[in-house]
Amino acid sequence: MSQTYDLREQIEQLESLTGDGTELVTVTVPNSKSLGSIRERIAQEYASAENIKSDQTRDHVQQALKRVQRILRRYERTPENGLVVYAGVVGGELISTTFDDLPTPVAESTYRCDDHFDLSPLNEAVTPNETFGLIVIERGGAAIGRLVGERIIPIRTFESQVMGKSRAGGQSAQRFERDRERQVHEFFQQVGDIATDAFTGDEGTVTGLVVGEHLRLRSGSSPTATLIIGCAPVCSERTRLSMRPCKASISLSRKRMSNFSMPNSEKDASG
Repeated sequence: MSQTYDLREQIEQLESLTGDGTELVTVTVPNSKSLGSIRERIAQEYASAENIKSDQTRDHVQQALKRVQRILRRYERTPENGLVVYAGVVGGELISTTFDDLPTPVAESTYRCDDHFDLSPLNEAVTPNETFGLIVIERGGAAIGRLVGERIIPIRTFESQVMGKSRAGGQSAQRFERDRERQVHEFFQQVGDIATDAFTGDEGTVTGLVVGEHLRLRSGSSPTATLIIGCAPVCSERTRLSMRPCKASISLSRKRMSNFSMPNSEKDASG
C-alpha cells in the first residue's frame, strides 16, 4: 500500500513539471521489448534532434536523450514489469526519474517528446481494478451503484413506501408502528434483492460491498451528506447480501459517494 501512495506523490510532482517547449522526454519499455532496440531508437532520436531549429530546444532535447541513454546502459535486461524513464530540462536544470519496479506491467513501448511528461503508465499502475457495490439507503429511498476504480456508475434509485412516524397514542399508534416497521423490513428486503441482482449478475460479482446512509444537515441549506456505515466482501454465490462493519469502510468512504442522487423524499426527516 505504501508503494502506491509513494507513487501517487511522484505522479503529482511530475505533473507539476513543464518544459519551455517540446523538450521533456518519456520512454516506456515493456518486458517483451529488448533494451537493445530501445537504445537504437534513442540514438536515432538524438541524431534527428540536430534538425530542430531552436538552439535552446535542440540543446535541451539532446541533453534529455543523453540522460536516457546513460540510464538505459545501467540495465542488462528489461525489468520484470518493464521500465519507464523521464528526462528533461525544467527551470534550467536537467532532471530525470526512473521507474523499474512498478506494481503492474508496462503495457507498450513508447517514445514521446513534449512540453509535459506522459504519466499514463504510472496512472495505470495506481488505478484500482477492483469493483465495489455501493448502497446508500434511508427510510425515504435508496440508491445503488458500482465503484470501478474511482468512477461511480449509478445503477438505480428508488423511493420507499414507508409511512412517516405517527404522533397519535394508544393502541392505534402501536398498530401503526408495527405496520411501519413491517414496511421498513420489506423495503430493506427489496433493496437487498435488487442489490443481489446488481452485484452478482451479468456484470460480474463485485469485490466488496459498501453501505452508507444520507444524513440531513439540520443547521444549513445543504441537503445531504453521506456516512459510510459498513463494508463487507461479497461471495460469488447468488445469496442475499449481508453486511458487517469493517476497517475497509474507512478508506472507501473517501470516494466520491456524493455523486449518488437520492429520491426527493422527506418521509424520513423526522425519523
